[in-house]
Amino acid sequence: MLYALADDIVDRYFPIIEAMNTKIEDRIFERNNSAASRAIIQDLYSLKRRLVILQHHIAPL
Repeated sequence: MLYALADDIVDRYFPIIEAMNTKIEDRIFERNNSAASRAIIQDLYSLKRRLVILQHHIAPL
């Protein structure tokens, strides 16, 4: 029973992570805002890396 509950919770992470990943990619590749600072872009890439790591950790569950 506990395994099924944990499995359900983890399964609900994937759509959220995918949505966040898409938003980050959209922000990184946004052409309209050419004044975006290098620091913001580095922060977005850092967040994207963290999301990928999170995906790899929860995928086996």
